[in-house]
Amino acid sequence: SQMMGSLDANVDNKIEPSELKGPLAGLKAKFAELDTNHDGVLDAAELAKAMPSRRMARAKAETPDL
Repeated sequence: SQMMGSLDANVDNKIEPSELKGPLAGLKAKFAELDTNHDGVLDAAELAKAMPSRRMARAKAETPDL
């Protein structure tokens, strides 16, 4: 995915905690929870599971209350 490619600094198709920078640095605090297979890295499936909640939270924050 585009997100994986933009985060994967060492191009190994896995995201290490040190690769989480900028707006996604906050995921470091939940890294152990997101790493469902406990291998120390996030694969594409684990990253995809983490991202929908971030998109929904951002959309909710950007939507004005009516």
